[in-house]
Amino acid sequence: GHHSYTSAHLANIHGVPQVLAFTSAGLISLEPDSGKILWQYDWFMKDVARCVQPYVEGDTVTISTFMGNDMRKLKVTKDGDKWNTEVLWHSTDLKPYYNDMVVQDGYAYGFDNKIFTCIDLKDGVRKWKGGRYGNGQVLLLAQQKKLLVQAETGEVALLEASPEKLKEIAKFKALEGKTWNHPVVAHGLLFVRNGEEMACFDVRKEKAAQ
Repeated sequence: GHHSYTSAHLANIHGVPQVLAFTSAGLISLEPDSGKILWQYDWFMKDVARCVQPYVEGDTVTISTFMGNDMRKLKVTKDGDKWNTEVLWHSTDLKPYYNDMVVQDGYAYGFDNKIFTCIDLKDGVRKWKGGRYGNGQVLLLAQQKKLLVQAETGEVALLEASPEKLKEIAKFKALEGKTWNHPVVAHGLLFVRNGEEMACFDVRKEKAAQ
């Protein structure tokens, strides 16, 4: 491939360690030690950069390309030294730009262009489409089954990770001005930033009680 905005992605498929590279040529699997190509899925895009990391689950890999293109779920098979890929589904119900999706209980949550969306990873069908957070970012709080969304406008929203409907629990203004940066939670603290400022909020339970 000529270019990519994704990072090399370490995976283990059928017990074989491999590095996935998602470039303008498509998805390529490389043997880490030698750089030998194990398998590849051709999906050439001349002038569209790949921005979203592949999502690997078992022997499947989900990939997407923005600017109105689709999301695809591939099944990877191995017979001896021979590898093959099969497309399980195509979907235009979730078309992220640069924003990685998160997955909880088989459902993917992310940005369909600028509108927050949930799809079923089993078939790629949309469950709901709602929150207008611009080109935001989402962080999965897996133990709580919650989603922390950093809106492009600087607001932070807490959502239920529910395939039933958009359930917004709370929202507040965290930053002034536009941000495309990812939020971080560590030790009960929420860190957010943009090109002008960074902020830290104490979100520990005992602080909330006070």
